[in-house]
Formats: sequence, C-alpha cells, structure tokens
Amino acid sequence: MPTDASAGVVEMLRLFTNPGDRVVINPPVYSPFFDWLQEARTELQSVPLGDRQLDLPALDRAFATKPAAYVLCNPHNPVGRVHTYEELAAVVERATRHGVPVISDEIHAPLALPGATYTPFLTVPGAGQIGVSVVSPSKAFNLAASSAPPSSPRRRGCGTWWPSCLVTSAGAAGTSPSSPRSPPTTRATIGWTGCWPPSTTAARC
Repeated sequence: MPTDASAGVVEMLRLFTNPGDRVVINPPVYSPFFDWLQEARTELQSVPLGDRQLDLPALDRAFATKPAAYVLCNPHNPVGRVHTYEELAAVVERATRHGVPVISDEIHAPLALPGATYTPFLTVPGAGQIGVSVVSPSKAFNLAASSAPPSSPRRRGCGTWWPSCLVTSAGAAGTSPSSPRSPPTTRATIGWTGCWPPSTTAARC
C-alpha cells in the first residue's frame, strides 16, 4: 500500500496507464515527477510552462494526441505558481474533451502564501469525473521522514491526519466510471481517517 504522496501518484499512474503509454507533465517541475513516470513504466510527454504558468494552448494540443494521463502540480513546484480557478477550469474542460485523466499532486497546498488563492482541483465542476487529487501533510508539517502513524495524531477539522497521503476523487460520492480510465469510485485512504462518506461517519466528527 502506498505510504506517501509520491507512491500515491505512481499507483494512480499504474491505474490509468499501461507500460509505454505517454504521460504529460509541465517542466520545470519537482524532479521526482520524472522518476514516477519511469517507475510506472510510462513515457514522458513534456509540455513546459509558459511564462511560469500553464500553457493551455500547448496542453490542448498535447491532449489531442491522446496521452494516457496528465500529472498536474497544484500549486506548482518549483516556480511557486498557484494556479487560478480559471486555469484549472480550462484544464478540466480540455481533459474532459480529450478523455485524459488528471492526477493532481496537491502536496504543497497548505504552503500557499497569504494573498494567494489555492483552488483544490476537485472543487472545479467536472474535475471529479476526469481526475483525482493526491494530498499529504508531509510537506506542510515536516512529516516526510515518518512512515507510521504518530502516537498522538494531530486533529484537524473533522479528520485525523497521519503522516502519509490521501488519494481522493469526487467519484467516491457515488458517480460511476464512464470508461476504464475514469477516476476510482472509492476514496483510496492511505494513512488517513476522517468523515468519509459524511452520511456514515458524521457522528464521529
């Protein structure tokens, strides 16, 4: 079972792709992205950032070639770009139109600076039908070296955060996959407990 965000992305790549398939990423990007593609035995399809932001026309052209998946870095490391709602909505529109699953690595979300508006990928309408998000407290709370739950878990909101990762999709809310590449319909919980689904666990919050 995956124990961190990196492993979560690799497992999603294995779900959505076959060996030799092409996967889109946006250099310059966190260097392990390239390793994840190798580990999943996929091929790089590079769509570099344009002026430190997503090059949406280039993404559209790349998606038209039918890559097996797109790994989005949201917020983007290392340029520090917090993608806007409009940019993410454009990604959802293009990915949906071309049938390209999106794996959104959102590990840096809690580190967005004051004044920046971070938009979780799955809050964009339609994103849950075409993508998943991978999140983890390891960056924000300096837990990357830990691989087991702490003795005194930190309580945050209605869930208990462990030092690993969570892979989630709006598909878990009851939607059905429309194709073999659709996001998983169950929430893959990796070292995390919380109110999911709300109808059955709200009493514990």
